[in-house]
Amino acid sequence: MIVKCQRCGAESEVETRAVIGEGTRKGKDIKKLSRNKITILEIFAQQRNLRFAVREIQSKLYAKGIKRWRRGDREQPSGEWNYHLVQAELSLLVGAGLITMTQDSKEYWDNKEQRDRARPIPRYCMTDSQEERFREILLQDGHISFSLIQLCPRCGSPIG
Repeated sequence: MIVKCQRCGAESEVETRAVIGEGTRKGKDIKKLSRNKITILEIFAQQRNLRFAVREIQSKLYAKGIKRWRRGDREQPSGEWNYHLVQAELSLLVGAGLITMTQDSKEYWDNKEQRDRARPIPRYCMTDSQEERFREILLQDGHISFSLIQLCPRCGSPIG
């Protein structure tokens, strides 16, 4: 949607719809990062320019011996990471804008039936700006600061 600034008359585009996907939409409402999300983001921050599939993130968590925090855990994490839990956390992080989801453009299959139903495997990565934002969130003890007010890119006054 294009909105016009009342002060200077500059037009700017404002995002009005969320990306399709329940986890991604819920990710926009996150106010504080949980210990599980911070753990996953630290993996991305250590190897920033690599693209990971869900299974690769899961295997890194297992290889490092990192347990998942559950609700009742106070001092030590005790849960295990399964594929669906890792996928849910990644979807929320995509919605919060802390990682980026990409898809491979092509997959090759020998069987025509498989080729028609094939979908690219989503891969996740963290850009430099997302890593800076993650570091700022860590300094704020996991609290995400965000503003619902859109500002005009030319004069800085609130629009919409």
